[in-house]
Amino acid sequence: MAEIIKLDEEKIPAGLVDRVKRILDSGGLIVYPTTTLYGLGAGIFSDKGIEKLVKVKGRPKGMPISVFTLREKITDICDIPVWGIKILDSGLALTFVLQAKPNVPSVLTQDGTLAVRFPDNRLVEDICKAAGPITATSANRHGGPEPLEIKIALDELGEDVDLYLDAGKTDFGKGTTIVDMTGTEVKIIREGIIPTERVIDLYG
Repeated sequence: MAEIIKLDEEKIPAGLVDRVKRILDSGGLIVYPTTTLYGLGAGIFSDKGIEKLVKVKGRPKGMPISVFTLREKITDICDIPVWGIKILDSGLALTFVLQAKPNVPSVLTQDGTLAVRFPDNRLVEDICKAAGPITATSANRHGGPEPLEIKIALDELGEDVDLYLDAGKTDFGKGTTIVDMTGTEVKIIREGIIPTERVIDLYG
């Protein structure tokens, strides 16, 4: 039976982040809450974890996988255009498509680019601080229902996940807006919870 830990909104259980780090370091998978959908997490530098995630998700070969990383660590894995810094620092629920550094596993990228998000809650932030960048793909099989709550993720992924972190229903039933920042100006790939116009206003 897959283990589920029920989370308190205001308190992260003692020892939980260290436990998650051990799971990720050993090539395991977690399901964790974000403000949009539940995410399926593997350490991005764990070959075993990424291989397991790709198999569990059933993603088509060559399809990129998004990543959560800390704002102060983003230059470890991506190149940042000067014109895009204001958008990166906006605090909005966006996914940024950026040029990946050579150290990023190619299975996560597409044509040398990486989709990156910043943590949108303290738990994800603490996990990234302890374990480094983690995958931010949705906690379902490819083409499956959007995981708005832990039950959907559990029904989709079952025993293939080492630990489920249940924080109740997510705040939004919609994914993030995806912003391509690999060129000389901003380009919206997919509109999500943040309207295109708001991103364009930031770009100026």
